[in-house]
Amino acid sequence: MKIAANKEYAIRKRTFRSALIEMLERKYKLIGSHKVIELIADDICQLRDEFYPRASEEAYGSLTWVTTSSDNKKPKLGQRVEDYKNTRISLPLIDEEDLRMMENLPSTERDKAKIVRLINSAYEQGAF
Repeated sequence: MKIAANKEYAIRKRTFRSALIEMLERKYKLIGSHKVIELIADDICQLRDEFYPRASEEAYGSLTWVTTSSDNKKPKLGQRVEDYKNTRISLPLIDEEDLRMMENLPSTERDKAKIVRLINSAYEQGAF
C-alpha cells in the first residue's frame, strides 16, 4: 500500500510547473530563493494557459485567438503593441448556419455572413 501511495505522489509531482521550477533552478541558477522561482513558474504557467488553451475547452469549429482588448485606451504615437492589454477570444469559425448556407447561397454571400458573425463575436467578447 505504501509503494502505491509513493507512486501516486510521484505522478502528481510530475507536472509542467514542477519541471519548469527544476529547470530554472538547475539550468539557469536563477535567483536563490525557491519561493521566488515558484512565483515565476506560476506566472509562466498562467501565460501558457492564457495563450495556449486546452483543446477540450473549445467547441468544435471554434478558433482561439489572442487579440487586443477593448479595455485599452486610445493608442498614443509611438506606443508599442506589447504595451496593449490582450484578451483571448473564441471565434465560431464554422457553425450550423454555415452548413445550411452552403446549400442555398453562393460563396461570396457565405463569406460576408461569416465575416460579420466573426466580427460581432469578437466585439461581444471584448476584442478591439
